[in-house]
Amino acid sequence: MGCSFQAGLGVLGAALLWLQGRPMEPLFRTEIRWLLLGLGAALPLLMFFHRVMTSRNGPFLPIRRFLELRLRPLMASWSVPQLACISVLAGVGEELLFRGAIQGWASARWGEVAGLVLASGLFGAAHSVNRTYATAAAVVGVYLGTLYQITGGLLGPILTHAVYDFLALVWFLRISPAIEASLPTATAPVGRAAPSDRSAGPPASPPDPEP
Repeated sequence: MGCSFQAGLGVLGAALLWLQGRPMEPLFRTEIRWLLLGLGAALPLLMFFHRVMTSRNGPFLPIRRFLELRLRPLMASWSVPQLACISVLAGVGEELLFRGAIQGWASARWGEVAGLVLASGLFGAAHSVNRTYATAAAVVGVYLGTLYQITGGLLGPILTHAVYDFLALVWFLRISPAIEASLPTATAPVGRAAPSDRSAGPPASPPDPEP
């Protein structure tokens, strides 16, 4: 399901480029320096992800709660090759749509700043599982969009996106233990346990993962 969706984004991006009369070949030209930049650019994103996943309070807690209670149950059974597949498809599909088709088109019409803002805003909106997650995704969109502007092509952003997704998913699902039980609840103040209620019955189970 997830792989099909990401592949669909790539098809949509390719269709938009065709409608715009823009060939895809120049977007995929290969230069070693841009490939190396794409690999290196994944490191700051991985450092940010580690910061999010080690936060026990503060602004990143809604992201961590979503990942633990929603994403982990949904993808816990996925194999490493499946994680690699969806990471590559997300890198190609999302970058082709948001950076190649949307940012490239908007930059040609209204300038690079407008193109970067529009594509990054839409990228954040597409990841709006909660407000914090959408904001973080929009910032990542600016990061990837700037990389697209620097390199003039998609291979750098695609490589950054795919490598980050894959390593983050493998670390989260295969190395990092499940810790949802220790996360503060949405209704309890951070740093203080919610008062117990013996008459309330057993604790509620985590929300069902999204289909």
